[in-house]
Amino acid sequence: MDLDHLPTGAPHFLGRETELAALDTAWAEEGKTSILQLIAPGGAGKTALMTRWVDRLRAEHWRGAAAVFGWSFYSQGSSEDRQASEDGFLEAAIQFFGVNIAPAASPWDKGAALAEAVAKQHTLLILDGLEPLQYPPTAAALPGTLKAPGVQTFLKRLASQGQPGLTLITSREHLADLADRVRNADRPEAGVQVLDLGNLADADGATLLHRLGVTRAGEADIGPEDND
Repeated sequence: MDLDHLPTGAPHFLGRETELAALDTAWAEEGKTSILQLIAPGGAGKTALMTRWVDRLRAEHWRGAAAVFGWSFYSQGSSEDRQASEDGFLEAAIQFFGVNIAPAASPWDKGAALAEAVAKQHTLLILDGLEPLQYPPTAAALPGTLKAPGVQTFLKRLASQGQPGLTLITSREHLADLADRVRNADRPEAGVQVLDLGNLADADGATLLHRLGVTRAGEADIGPEDND
């Protein structure tokens, strides 16, 4: 298990029971869902949701996972002028999964070899904050398209061949490269799921603000014991 490259803790997490249940189902399906995307704008809580779900799995001894690996791309930022790189992820993942490939191999070959290794076992792979590797809505390229050939090859291989485990992705943008593999009414057996996170329910949002220290609702004071 290697989760050292992921953020830890979700102290203000609240609600999202429907989404947590969907993640549980995707993991339990063992092969039906190979990739699940959590998509939401910044600040909507997708990383907190991922973290809470991972903490649940950890408490239950990973529910049968043979390997668990996580990587966050948020440290590279998400602004258009950042030069995001996939190199660190590919190097660390190849080492973790024991992939035998030359360091000088192309990123396409590295991505393909990594997909083969991940698909050999019941793997939980987490890619948090993938948007630095995607073209933004203002780019000339198709928004959401991956500009990292190794990760692009890796995810397209997993989407096409499937895997017994699950790759969980959080991002602000839908992955355009996987659009033809997303499960919908026309493709009910497709292996890619997308969960678009909306806002918290009103009651959960109000409770969260209260916990964060909000003390007024309009002209009214909110006391420390006021749970309404």
